[in-house]
This record gives sequence, C-alpha cells and structure tokens, in this order.
Amino acid sequence: MSDNQHIREFLDYYCGLPKEPQYAVLLVGLWGSGKTWFIKDFVKTHLNQPKRVLYLSLYGVQSFDDIESEFFRLLHPVLGSKPVRVLHRLARGVLKTSLNFDIDGDGKSDGSISGGLPAEKLLERISLDATKILVLDDLERCSIPIADLLGYVNQFIEHGGIKAILIANEVELLKTASGTAAGYARIKEKLIGRTFEVIPEVGLALEHFAADLPSIRAQQVVRSNFPLITQVYECSKYKNLRLVRHALWDFDRLLQSLEPSVLQSDELLKDLLALFLAYSFEVHSGAIKPSEVEKLQDHWGLYLRRNNNEPDPDQHFHDIRAKYSGLNLYTSLVQQPVLVAIFSTGSVPRAELNASLLKSKYFQDKNQPTWVKLWYGANLSDDDFASVLATVDAEWAARSYRNLGEVIHVTGLLIRYAKHGIYSRSVEEVVTSAREYVSELLASGEIPMIEPNMRPSPFERDSYAGLGFASMEDNAFQDFLEYIDERRRSALQASLPAQANALLSLVDTDTNLFYRRLVLNNDAENRYYKTAILHFVPPIDFIGRLLATTPENRRTVAYTFKERYSFDQFNPELLPELGWLIEVGSLLRQEVAVRAGKVSSMSLQWIVDPHINNAISRLERFKPAPSE
Repeated sequence: MSDNQHIREFLDYYCGLPKEPQYAVLLVGLWGSGKTWFIKDFVKTHLNQPKRVLYLSLYGVQSFDDIESEFFRLLHPVLGSKPVRVLHRLARGVLKTSLNFDIDGDGKSDGSISGGLPAEKLLERISLDATKILVLDDLERCSIPIADLLGYVNQFIEHGGIKAILIANEVELLKTASGTAAGYARIKEKLIGRTFEVIPEVGLALEHFAADLPSIRAQQVVRSNFPLITQVYECSKYKNLRLVRHALWDFDRLLQSLEPSVLQSDELLKDLLALFLAYSFEVHSGAIKPSEVEKLQDHWGLYLRRNNNEPDPDQHFHDIRAKYSGLNLYTSLVQQPVLVAIFSTGSVPRAELNASLLKSKYFQDKNQPTWVKLWYGANLSDDDFASVLATVDAEWAARSYRNLGEVIHVTGLLIRYAKHGIYSRSVEEVVTSAREYVSELLASGEIPMIEPNMRPSPFERDSYAGLGFASMEDNAFQDFLEYIDERRRSALQASLPAQANALLSLVDTDTNLFYRRLVLNNDAENRYYKTAILHFVPPIDFIGRLLATTPENRRTVAYTFKERYSFDQFNPELLPELGWLIEVGSLLRQEVAVRAGKVSSMSLQWIVDPHINNAISRLERFKPAPSE
C-alpha cells in the first residue's frame, strides 16, 4: 500500500457522492512533493469520466476574471482558443449567467445578462453543476488574497453544488496570508471538509519520469536503477520530486554526450547516475554552489583542513557527505571542472567527460599506465598498492614520464601519500625532485611553451587526461604549479625576439595577419593583443619593411597602430613598446622629409600623425611617476 492510498480512497468516495457534499477537500504538501502529479494521476486512473474535471493552476492568476476566462476555455476548448478571443467578453457574460452569483461585488445577482445568448447559437450555455469537479492547484501562487479566493470558491460549492479539490503548499500559503491568516483560518474551517498531506511517492513517480525521458538509453538506465535512485533520493532528505525529475533530464543529456564504449558499461552508468543525482540534488536545492562540488569530491582535503581547536569551516560539506555515507559517491568518476561546467552553465564538455570516464576503474587493464593505477590507489589492496607505488617510484627515478601532465599527476599523488606516511620520502623531497624533473623537460624542449595571451582552460589547471590532480589543496603543490608557470613564462619571454622577427616578415607579406595578431579580435591568430613584442623588432628593420611594401599595406599597418593602443586596460602591459614607437616615429619623420614633394611623403606622414603620435600619447599616460 502506497503512502497516499488513503487519499485515493477518500477522493474516490468524495467524487462518487450522489449528493452535494457542501465542502471541499484540501491537499497540502511542500513544493516538489508531487501534489500536482498525484492529482493528475488520480484523475487519469481513478475517475471513469475524467472530462468531469476542470483542472486549473492558479499560478500567476491575478483576478477572478482570469479564473472565469480559464473556466470558459476548459468548458469550450474551441470557443476559448486564441482565434476566437474576440468572444472573450461574451464568454464572461455567459459564465455569469450560468453561475448565478454576485461577481461584481455590488450586492446584486448577476444571473441575467443583457443580450442573452447569440442568435447564431455558436455558444452553448455553460453547464456547471454537481457533475463537475473543480481542481484548483497552486493556491499559494495566486495573487488574489487567499481569504477572498476561498470565499469565491465557496460560491461554487454552496450555490452550485460542485465538488472541489484544492491543492496548496500551506506553509507558503500562510506566509503570504500574513495579516489575513485569521480570515483564512475562519473560511477554511467553513469550506474545507478534509485536509490531507501528500507524501512524495518516488516509486510511482519514477516510472512516469523515465517514460518522459527523450532517449531510450536513459530510460533503460533509469528503469534498471529504480532502487538506487530511491536510495539517493531518500539519503538527500529533500522530499522534492521536482529535484529528481530535473536531475534525470540533465542525466539524459549527459548520456547523449557519452561515447558508445562508455555506454556499454552498466556498472559505470550506475555509479555515474548515483554520483550525478547526489550532486544535482545538492546544487539545485541551493545547498552548495556549482563551484563547491570540488569540496564534496575532495575526501582528503576536507579532513586535512580540519583544526580540532576551531570550528570546522567545512562542516556543511561533512554533513552533506554524511547523508550519502552508505553510497559510493566519491570515486571521482568525473573531474570537478566538468561538473562545474554542467551545473553552472548547462554545457557538457564532451571530450573531457569521456576522457575522465575512460580512465576510470571500469576500463582498467594490464596496459593502463601505472600512474593511473596509482591515482586509483585507494581502491587497491595494500599489496597491490605497494607494488604500483614502487613501480611509479622507479619510473620517476628513470625519468620515464615525458609529458608535463603526467609529471604533475605523479607529483600530486606522491605529495598526498607522503603527507599520510604511505610514501617513504617527505613532501619537501618530492617537490625538490619534481622541480628538477620539470627543469630537465624544459631544457629538452619537451614542455610546450605557453602562448602569449593564452586563456587556459580550467581543465588544464586542475586536471590532465580526464583525471583531477591530487593535492590541489596543498600549498606545496600549488607552489609547484606556480614554479611551472613561472618557468614557462620565462621561456616565453626568451622566445619573443624570434616571434617578433616572424611578425616583422608579415609587414610586406600578410599585413592582415599582422593586424589580427596585434589587435584584440576573435581570430584564432590573435596572439599578442596584450603582449609587448614590437620593441624586439629593430626600428630600422621595421622601417625598411614598411617602405618596401605597398601603400595599401602601409595603411593597414597604420590602422594597426590606431587600434592596438585604443584599449586602456591592455596599455600598461604594452608600455615597453613606448620607446620603440618614439624611435619609429622619428625615423618615419626623417623619411617624410627626404620624400618631400612626393605622394609617399604624405602617406607616411599619415602613419605618424595621427596614429603613432596618438599611440605614444596613450601609452605615456601609464608611465610610472618619477620617484622622489
């Protein structure tokens, strides 16, 4: 027997009464408890004549006129449709005739409407009698004062003999009633014969939710995991079926982003479903922000940050984890930036998601890299873990890892195990060794140089190969990452003279590309819009290229100067080019004088004035004030 079977039985009795009961039934429950689904399912499965029911949501309804118009539409779908909205006033008049009660509030019956029914007999007289059952949902979301609304409904029950089922979140309703709470209580006592609280019926709801999902694969996964979904739902303690429906629809879209090989693993999909539901419930209930998913995943960091002498700043996350303690939800199937993207922007980073899942334990084999096996070390037996750690240690000493992402992963893992006394070396020894390792890779050119103005993906900083870096919360690890960035920035600076020389060649071969690389735009070649580089070009070499190219190309170069320095937010970083611009302007003025009387003299002057002069003026505003 379901939790709400007694409500179904009473509604069967109520709706089947041969005489007018002269009272309404009120169904209450929190938002998302399934009240609307319950009553629609009851109408569909228990009433022999569902057309007897006039269901109306009062969400956003502001006046009795709105209610009357909706009744007319329900009773006469064709006449109440948009093409015949012109009959709206007539509809209201007919409704007044049929209801025979005071709508205008003037104390007089509105039972007779001047003009009567149209001669063409396009509209039949509305029949609202004891055979009809009104279902009014979302009472708490109606703008009409609740006492007035219930008084209005009472007219139908007392004078029309109509049965009515009202549905509300009474907690919210009483909040909105505030000053009229007493009036609500009085009229409720008069109008409501029975009140029932609807209990969320997740088992029955899941079948409907599954049937509504767009993809067949998602329907299959959900139906085969009803007990698991119910367990996660009950652990969450939210009692909100709307959260379940929302999460399952998002999960459907997630599945549509998975590669066929990933979709073949039922066990992976089961764990992924549980993980996704728990995070979705917490995010969409407002318990955590999308960016805080990391703290739920970070099993180690939560405990490392604890200080027994002070209140735990992460207690909220400990409490959430404790709710799901009976479930294996923290296997890091999906890296944190992927979850953040899904829950904050709605996007699904397909490549990163699949890479993460394909690195999971469900796809482990003897050919899997040992550092990946170490990443899943918590799932290994003591003997297997010791064997994997020894292998990784030997590979580290032999410098077998030639990819920066792998080096960062191993560094984070060794720091983690060193802090817990599982690895023989100290954290300081691990970091020193890791720095030496990175220096060797930089010297050999095996670490790619960062690009100027590069906008790194959040995945690059937090993860590699679909797996999040261990020890992200550790200061030693963060210092190591900063060391890598610093060394790569130094390598970039050392490469700029060569890149500047390549840029110079574009002045007389591809000035449009010269422009796209130097001025902010959406082009993939937009490399140097806030990187000072022109000062690495000898001014005399630049002038030589400029004079050798066509007048049309020189105009493009002039336009480049005009636009490059028009963004003040970048000019502090472009300040090193100031001296270069001054010297180029001086050389150009000399060339203008030499070419006096020629049209080229005029075109060169246009480059200097206004474009180079304006650029110099804009940069000079960011020169540091002279020290006293």
